Amino acid sequence: MSKIFCAVRRLFLVSVVCVMTDATVHSQTIIKSFPGVSLADTDNLGSGTTPPDTMGAVGPNHFAELINGAFAVYTKDGTRQMLISDIDFWLNAGISPTTLSAGLTDTRIEYDPSSGRWFASEITLEITGDHVLVACSDSSDPSGTWKAVYFTAPTGGFDYDTLGVDSNAVYLAANIFNARGRLLDVSFFSIPKADLIASTPTLARMTRFDNISDTTYGFTLH
Repeated sequence: MSKIFCAVRRLFLVSVVCVMTDATVHSQTIIKSFPGVSLADTDNLGSGTTPPDTMGAVGPNHFAELINGAFAVYTKDGTRQMLISDIDFWLNAGISPTTLSAGLTDTRIEYDPSSGRWFASEITLEITGDHVLVACSDSSDPSGTWKAVYFTAPTGGFDYDTLGVDSNAVYLAANIFNARGRLLDVSFFSIPKADLIASTPTLARMTRFDNISDTTYGFTLH
């Protein structure tokens, strides 16, 4: 799995949506910007890594950022309320140190307005038989408590996982590579949203589509 290595400082922008009516285009205007987590921040946490795989999402009152090495929460004026390593994020959510021992990569985070919850995912770095970590917040405040579960990926190494949510379920997918970095196929997973929101989250009703053809279903499923 080849990665382009870079060290960047992230800048998050809040903007007015560009609206087109009749052939009139209204220009986009940036109304707020603020710096996100830097490589220096993650170095100070002892979790500095590149590339950052920058991911963030906006909720009713917060912006939450989940990158390789860090989890941060901001108010909408850009004030940082919380900064911890991604390892501590998963430990706090109930994942054991042993499960995380191979390292972490490929972060995702979403806010779901219909449930008022945040969902996050990340994968471990075993190269084959990776663990797929999935977390759900206990409220609409991402700086509050989270609960997480995990499952083992099918044969081959996971890369470029994707995360989505609708009224029924939480969906994850990933490209599957062999140890030499050759694409094998893709996999797709559907978890009932109610099962992740439950006081004790469960994967008992998860539907798996392991190692399906990328030529039939597409590369990097969303």
